[in-house]
Amino acid sequence: MHSGSVNKAIYNPSGDKILSASHDKTIKEWDVRTGQCLRIFSGHSGSVNSAVYNLSGDKILSASHDKTIKVWDVKTGRCLQVFSGHSGSVNSAVYNPSGDKILSASSDKTIKEWDVKTGGCLWAFSEHSNSVNSAVYNPFGDKILSASSDKTIKEWDIENKSTLLNNYAALLQDLGDYKQALELYEHSLLISRKTLGSDHPSVATTMNNLAAVYEAMGDYKQALELYESALQIVNRTFGNTHPDIARILNNLAVIFIKVGRIDEARSNYQKALTIMESIFGKNDKNSQIIRASLNDLEDKLKDQAEQDAPPDRENGRRSIGSYWRGR
Repeated sequence: MHSGSVNKAIYNPSGDKILSASHDKTIKEWDVRTGQCLRIFSGHSGSVNSAVYNLSGDKILSASHDKTIKVWDVKTGRCLQVFSGHSGSVNSAVYNPSGDKILSASSDKTIKEWDVKTGGCLWAFSEHSNSVNSAVYNPFGDKILSASSDKTIKEWDIENKSTLLNNYAALLQDLGDYKQALELYEHSLLISRKTLGSDHPSVATTMNNLAAVYEAMGDYKQALELYESALQIVNRTFGNTHPDIARILNNLAVIFIKVGRIDEARSNYQKALTIMESIFGKNDKNSQIIRASLNDLEDKLKDQAEQDAPPDRENGRRSIGSYWRGR
């Protein structure tokens, strides 16, 4: 018997074993025929809220009040893997139909999907207003059903999770976790290309976001390649006067400045400004931002020209013209 309340009990795939999860912080496996306890799985530091077998019945997945999810080897009782990332009790955890992903529901109001191979969090849903008590996949693994203390049941279409990955990656990017943001953006890019096609605008959006992370990490070469690829997609899809063209040109200009390609930066700012002003007018906020960036670049170039130019013999001032001729 357990020494605390039993939170869940479930059969193994062959039906000859039972798994129980308890408030006493343990998981126990029982023989259906004899009723004997076959093995105790210990390692959680809080109540075990849920425990399930994988499809082959050789592994166990547990969710605990200690905010972790653990994978256990049925034969040895050894903990094989720990998933951490929730800020509240993990109320349930299940495998997807193919067994390569894990879905968890938590009192922190989120649902998270995890990659079994890497242990990384792939994305998070956060639209419930209270504890999420359970979450499961449908038989095809393309939809999720969640139940919450906010008195609602929600169905999620994870075929469209590229947008969710982007949102989660953006949050991590803002927090300075560039490595994890990079992984999520790249995963989102793979999904978008597979489901929408390589020339879809959503692919360009993710490329743009991914480029921004590489830029923040100082990998300007990779950032440039992604921005330029995104620019080509948007150009083919919407033409060369779309606002997204202007935004990407602006991003490219920033990189060009950092790598010393000043003339290209100026040209991109000018093109971006022309597009924005023609669509939204000169008083538009985005137009003003690009104009300010262009003016700032021109001012810096003039200052640099004055510093680099040889002194004028007549008045001791530097000639600006020599700078422009030398570039």
